[in-house]
Amino acid sequence: MAHLTICDDEVGRRSLKFLDEVARGLTFETRRDLFRVSDELRALLGARPELRRFLFWERAAEPAPDRRRRRATYHAISLGRTPLWKLSVADLDWLERDAISRGHIAERLLAFDTFMSIPVPDERLEDVRARSERLSGNDPALRTHFERRATKHEYVHPEGPRWAREQQVMENRRHRTREANLAWLRERLEEIRSGELQGALIWLWNSVPSWDEGKIEVISRELTEQLDAEVAQAAEEGWRRSWRTVRCPLPHEKERNVISDTAMIGLAGISVDVRQGLDFSSVSTEAATQAARLATHAMNSFPTWIESLVRHQGPCVQAVFGACIRADYSAPAQHDVLGLLVHAPQSVQEACAPILEEVIEAGDPADTRVLEQVLETLLSLPTSHAVLLRLAPDRCVADASDLARFALWWAIWFTMDPDAAVATLATQVATDGDRA
Repeated sequence: MAHLTICDDEVGRRSLKFLDEVARGLTFETRRDLFRVSDELRALLGARPELRRFLFWERAAEPAPDRRRRRATYHAISLGRTPLWKLSVADLDWLERDAISRGHIAERLLAFDTFMSIPVPDERLEDVRARSERLSGNDPALRTHFERRATKHEYVHPEGPRWAREQQVMENRRHRTREANLAWLRERLEEIRSGELQGALIWLWNSVPSWDEGKIEVISRELTEQLDAEVAQAAEEGWRRSWRTVRCPLPHEKERNVISDTAMIGLAGISVDVRQGLDFSSVSTEAATQAARLATHAMNSFPTWIESLVRHQGPCVQAVFGACIRADYSAPAQHDVLGLLVHAPQSVQEACAPILEEVIEAGDPADTRVLEQVLETLLSLPTSHAVLLRLAPDRCVADASDLARFALWWAIWFTMDPDAAVATLATQVATDGDRA
């Protein structure tokens, strides 16, 4: 590698050429011990244009396919399936110089054609084209080549016309399907607005292929573009009216990793209702409970309205989330309510703190990932620190043989009472150094 970094002596050049040939021969795919070397070489070659230039001309100097003579005309250079290097805009300068200075016309043409073939950002297209034109003025052969490329007709694959016809057929079919769907929806706008046609509301929600948390903010615009504004407005009103009654199983009550379509349109409906001024202080206990159930189906974080729901309907949220926490606690890491709770607003965490303290005091969960979620949430609440400090010493002793659990509890202990935690660890190391 020391020789390769400079490549200014025969050993370095031969080594670099050999390893490039090894890579093109797919040896790195069968020799696992060469993987690290290949990564180092890729990094080295990616940072050194002069090394890429050396390898480029080594490849160009190889004999023609008949193996009897060197290349006399232009041939594209293939770097193989697993190349250690490739050319980029960083190589334009030396290619431009070599297109003028190389002694053999085939090499000048190769450098010139490679210069024009390198992908460049849109903002540099005009600059590179101007450089290509100036470059072609230095050599009649380059000029002829440049003009041929400029006037060359775009290649049309023999199957191209058939593919174009098939594409048009598919486009016509999509258009007819859209028109049929739009006609069907327009005939049932009132039923959609009332929330009665849940199947249609689900279809409209899923017709925008995104699960991003901000989907509700863009779906009206997307539906307007795909269908029309009247259908988009009817869908929003239908979601708004249906969220109180849609079926909404809790995460542990349904099959794992299966998205509840009814819960999704329920979440959309609450978001629309909140945007239109819904006040959670005035909703019924049943509606508040339904809202809390829907919140458990959020993808990456609780909905923005969860804080308002907790503030006005805390007991309902606590009851629903408590059932989910207990279910998550007794199963492998679900990343449902417990997973969302780690990054939830403090008011939501505080509402759930009594349940978290109850389950953690009863004993550790079977899954250490669940334990980590619970401890991380409680650690963020100063009011729960006393519980953690009381439990940590005993749990460290009980979990001494389970290093993952011991580490979690010892980190909690160290955060709460560093002197006692360090002293106990030092005593344990002195007593049983190898295992500790």
